[in-house]
Amino acid sequence: MIELDAIDRKLLGLLQRDARMANQDLARDVGLSPPACLKRVRRLRESGVILADTATVDPRALGYSVMVLAHVSMERPREDLGGAFERKLRAMPQVLQCWKVAGETDFVMLVCARSLEEYQQFARDVLASDMNLRDYRSDIVLSEVKPRAPLPVD
Repeated sequence: MIELDAIDRKLLGLLQRDARMANQDLARDVGLSPPACLKRVRRLRESGVILADTATVDPRALGYSVMVLAHVSMERPREDLGGAFERKLRAMPQVLQCWKVAGETDFVMLVCARSLEEYQQFARDVLASDMNLRDYRSDIVLSEVKPRAPLPVD
């Protein structure tokens, strides 16, 4: 990973809030010339500090009214079986995020569904049918208290 100075951090803070911000405006806000600013942003992208420029879409606009945090415990901590489960989850578009965790469960995932019935079908087909899965628990999201926030840059 590259060393980040104060200007890089300021750029990252601004771009996390608005990735479509014009280079002219970025340059002005961080005190650089537009070419120098563009060069820095390119370096941040090429080095992997900036992973992607994406749009945040309201799930309800696409009919996803149900969000679930699914907590999964595996039967045996075998790497080959866990790897197969991870590959299966990566291929499923309704699994928005997934973390392998240490604690009471092995995986925590955020799953979207158009209805509770659709989520129940996902739980039956994907979770309950996995022979290496010991247990799973589902927490239905009632409301979003704090949406995904920018990473602190200082």
